[in-house]
Amino acid sequence: MTKTLRWLFLAAIPCLLLAPGRSLAVITGAMPNDDAGYDNVGDFPITQLANVGTIQATNGDQGNGYAAVTYIQNDWCIVPFHVVGNGDSAIMPTLTVNFGGGNIVASGSTAVRLVNPSDDSPTDLVLFKLPSTPSEVTNVTVATSDPTFNTPFYNAGFGGERNSGLQGYDDNFNETNESNPPYSGYSVDSYIQVLDWGQNKVNVNLGTNEDPSTTAVANAGYGDVTVFASDFFNSSQSDQVTPGDSGGGVFTDNGTLIGLNEAYDVPNSNQDILWSAVFGDTSYYTDLATYAPQINAITAVPEPTSGMLLVALAAPILARRRSRRAAPSI
Repeated sequence: MTKTLRWLFLAAIPCLLLAPGRSLAVITGAMPNDDAGYDNVGDFPITQLANVGTIQATNGDQGNGYAAVTYIQNDWCIVPFHVVGNGDSAIMPTLTVNFGGGNIVASGSTAVRLVNPSDDSPTDLVLFKLPSTPSEVTNVTVATSDPTFNTPFYNAGFGGERNSGLQGYDDNFNETNESNPPYSGYSVDSYIQVLDWGQNKVNVNLGTNEDPSTTAVANAGYGDVTVFASDFFNSSQSDQVTPGDSGGGVFTDNGTLIGLNEAYDVPNSNQDILWSAVFGDTSYYTDLATYAPQINAITAVPEPTSGMLLVALAAPILARRRSRRAAPSI
């Protein structure tokens, strides 16, 4: 039986209580890449990461700010409900997104909250439709099977930058210079917003000894959702989600969308999640394969009905007839 995970920290915007409009980002291990900081800004290794943009977010308990959003296909986007929820089940009336080419405002009336296939209960996932297509995005394929162990992936998020090299922390999470500290990781500047990317592997067993599995059901207060997970370790091929990353897409190296940044937990409750990312932290991602039938049914372009096909086929014939009537006689 797949176990249920609860009491997770949402990878959304709890820091907005302290600093409106600010959040953290995907934090990468052992990879300073430019003079501006330690995160991977731009230069996405797969083109599908350009489908991750920003969204003006709100939550009744957290105020206003920004998080991430992912474009799927045919002007449809996906985002966690905890990013755009306005009350127990309502969606914000307007949804403002940006994929690098300027703001696009969508109507909350287009939003569809996905349900769990086992019992039709509401999930922490919402689809909504844009009034126009961003120029930077492409249609992507949603996975239809759960990710296997050691599946490598890339993900992106929106927020601040890692702003230090390797740091040591004691049990109270004060920085320490001891040679073998209990915890190691990085400090984070939560006051700089940037869209960046990282990479990791599906490397956490979320099942039971009797039924090992890469997936489990999690609930951080906004409905059950199936998730998979990865741990953060000291490597350039590892990353950790932190507040602000919710909604960022998780893609395989061939560009298939397998998940969204959803939540995380930490090994020590003394860790200040707003200002540090520590080895041993765990990231959780929604397993979109569970919801792929719903997603594809909603986001696909409807096939024309037989009546529409007849009209479409008749149109060029009628046009030719009209043109013949209009032609001058000789």
